[in-house]
Amino acid sequence: MPPVSPSAPAASRIAEHDALDLLIEIARSLHRYGTPSHRLEGILVDVGRSLGQDVAVFCVPTMITLTIGVGADQRSVMLRVEPGAPDLGHLAEMLTLLNRLYAGELGPAAAIREIRAIGDRRTGAPTWLLPFAIGGASFGAARLMGGGWTEMAAAALVGTVTGAAAMIAGSSRARLPLADFVSAATAVAAAGLLAQLIACDTSIVALASLIVLLPGLTLMTAMNELAWRHLVSGTARLLGALMSLVSLGFGAAIGDRLTTLLPPVTAPAPTSSAWTLPIALASAAVSIAMLFQARRRDFHWVALSVLVGYAGGVLGQSIAGPELGACLGAALVALTGNVVSRVRPVPAALASLPGLLVLVPGTMAFRGLQSLMEQDVVAGVGVASGALTTTGAIVAGLLLANTLLPAPRSL
Repeated sequence: MPPVSPSAPAASRIAEHDALDLLIEIARSLHRYGTPSHRLEGILVDVGRSLGQDVAVFCVPTMITLTIGVGADQRSVMLRVEPGAPDLGHLAEMLTLLNRLYAGELGPAAAIREIRAIGDRRTGAPTWLLPFAIGGASFGAARLMGGGWTEMAAAALVGTVTGAAAMIAGSSRARLPLADFVSAATAVAAAGLLAQLIACDTSIVALASLIVLLPGLTLMTAMNELAWRHLVSGTARLLGALMSLVSLGFGAAIGDRLTTLLPPVTAPAPTSSAWTLPIALASAAVSIAMLFQARRRDFHWVALSVLVGYAGGVLGQSIAGPELGACLGAALVALTGNVVSRVRPVPAALASLPGLLVLVPGTMAFRGLQSLMEQDVVAGVGVASGALTTTGAIVAGLLLANTLLPAPRSL
């Protein structure tokens, strides 16, 4: 279909209307499934081009503006949206649909019907399993933080309770702003209470229990959008991550104050065994796949990403230190995702996003905020700046990988 001119006949104007309806459906869906703003804008422009339309897009975490047409005949639509969490299963199905659309196998009306059908299908784990997935991720995170078997078991239990509290708090729009606060208070208080029964390092248990809820991935996405010169979206997402950290910090402070009512407990120094590492990584991979709503047949790509992320981070840190190590680890993870996307019809995010979750410094930012709240300004600023430096290193690794081997698909 040729681009629409200002004097286009009625048939072309109807086609333009159909194209706009399709773009609205794609924009809403991909945003809900966690697509970053810079990628979403590129996808919508590509879809418009494939339909023979001139499209301009402006996307931020809470609003999408679509403009179609040229000159004085442009039509604009503004969509009010909410930031979505990564949903790898639906993204994989959307990629298949987009490929069929580019190939001319689907018209706008049929594509809209399929997009709505995709949205109605559940591709990942059922909702009732998600608290247990958070517990499984906490189990693995406790080992990666240096905890022993006791801390791993305690983190699994506290993480499950914290996940249930987060889901209950976030189930209502009125309670949603309190979800981070309630989750952090629950994690710290539950860790302190459990320490009365099981001698464990409560700081490791509490942090591991919050690892999935910390906005490290949001912080990395914000920095990546800023690097791509999407300044409004990146700044909005960065401030959203900061607000989440503040809520978590105050919740943790309340939980810590509650634990002072309990008898003091002295726990032995945690000791980790080598045989627990593969168990921890396997638990983390399965849990992340469930939390990111990956399809069961794609779990092996998530496991590969987690393994590459961990191995790349350890290798990079041993070669170049923490910051440059994070850069190398992120580059390896992104290259893995791009290679997988080239050889298999799956989104690059499927084999890269889970591995990046292993690298993002959410715990560093949280510890920095805690130090600031305890009036330890020097330590707090030092830890927080280290988290920003590490995040910047991860973004640099992503940019390097996408320059060396760009992903053939936008998702």
